[in-house]
Amino acid sequence: MVEVLPLFNRCVIFETTERSWHGFRRITLPAERAADSRRSVAFYFYTAARPAQETAPTHSTVYVDRGLPERFVPGYMLTPSDCDELAALVTDHIGHNRRLYRDIEHLQAELESTALGRLVRAVRRRLTRRRARAASTV
Repeated sequence: MVEVLPLFNRCVIFETTERSWHGFRRITLPAERAADSRRSVAFYFYTAARPAQETAPTHSTVYVDRGLPERFVPGYMLTPSDCDELAALVTDHIGHNRRLYRDIEHLQAELESTALGRLVRAVRRRLTRRRARAASTV
């Protein structure tokens, strides 16, 4: 793992692959700089062809929430700032789960609007009716 300090006017260039996990820790500014914000520009350049072992099916960016800080081990006494950090982590995880759920709902709606989706829905209805009739005769 390589860590790069986010210094003013710094540029970081690296190859992104299926295994080039990268990210940044939660940004916390001192009170006197609370109005400042992080600015980032990302550029992606694509090659016409890549070796088969470096390619993957088409997909979107996958965001992975960070885990608990390493200091959180059995016996560790949480400080008030630790509790704040945990609350922020939980809030982030809940937000991430909500975004994923919305994405799944959107994809499900798209699938259901296709001919295949309508066919699957019709088959499910028939199976449900058949099961209900079978259960009522028992």
